[in-house]
Amino acid sequence: MENPTPPVSKTNDDAEAIRNDVLIGAQAIADERGESIHQVYKAFAAGKLVGAWRDGREIRASKRAMRRHHHNQARTGSK
Repeated sequence: MENPTPPVSKTNDDAEAIRNDVLIGAQAIADERGESIHQVYKAFAAGKLVGAWRDGREIRASKRAMRRHHHNQARTGSK
């Protein structure tokens, strides 16, 4: 009896998964964080917006990185 080949699983390198992870624009980031757009700009300027980068005129951020950072802050009780 032959072993069937396992189904191909999607990884984090999957283009669609990466595309779904990236938030484009300060408004999308603000919606994800539950903050105002002004707070997002202020946090980005201060370097406190984890997982965010500037791409031309837009700010982009990784949902996964922001959620992981939030989880770690909640777990350790640090700011």
